[in-house]
Formats: sequence, structure tokens, C-alpha cells
Amino acid sequence: MLRASPFLTLIVLCGCASAVPRAAAVASSERASLRVLSTSAQQVVTLRLKNESKAALAYAHWFGQDPSPVPYCRSAGEIRICSADAYVELDGEAWIHEIYIQPGRTVKFRAAPGSAEQIGVHLLSPGKDSYLWVDVP
Repeated sequence: MLRASPFLTLIVLCGCASAVPRAAAVASSERASLRVLSTSAQQVVTLRLKNESKAALAYAHWFGQDPSPVPYCRSAGEIRICSADAYVELDGEAWIHEIYIQPGRTVKFRAAPGSAEQIGVHLLSPGKDSYLWVDVP
């Protein structure tokens, strides 16, 4: 008869417990999808924006930086920038402008939501500016 050591039993149980899939935080529209990829111990959330349309998609972006979207957080109806990586001018204004992502392409970015309920991106188009929100994990 085989007898498992307590250490081996613990490893097997921990492995089974960590293999339980969690529901992924995802939001989508006809233009884009937003997915939470991970959350660090420092409460930094990594997300992915994907262009789901057949045309280039404009979104708010940090001027002169990589293509990362500017993350916005919403809590109790208030919206604020909640980037883990912020860029500001000398007068304290955020350096934000419009950038485009091609159909089917994705871009990753990081947010520091703090106590916010949702993280989002500002999608831009004439007459159709909107936010795409996903719940904070």
C-alpha cells in the first residue's frame, strides 16, 4: 500500500486549488474589447485593448510614448486617470492625444486602480466618444 507524505499531499492540494479557473474580467463593444490579464501584489492591473472592428480605432494615448492607452478609473460616478505610468507637462497637465490601433491588433497597458470599481479606456471618434469599462478584479 502506498502512503503519501504530508508534504506531497499539500503540493497536490495546492496545485488543485490553484488550477480552478477564475472568471476573466472582460468588456466588449462593437468597436473594441478590454480584458484584465493580471493583477500584481502592488495592485497594478495589466489589461489588453483589442480593436474588434474592421476600421482603425482611435483611443486616448500618452503623447510621445509607447501605444499604451491612458487608463481611466471610475468610482461612485467620478472618472479619473489611474495609470501606473503617468506622463505630465511642467504645469501638471496630462500629455494625452489620439492614436490609432489597426483592426484585430492589441495593445497592453497598466493601471493602478486603488479603490476604483472599474478601469476603462477612452475610445475616440467623431460624435461617438465613449469609454469601455471593465470591473476591477
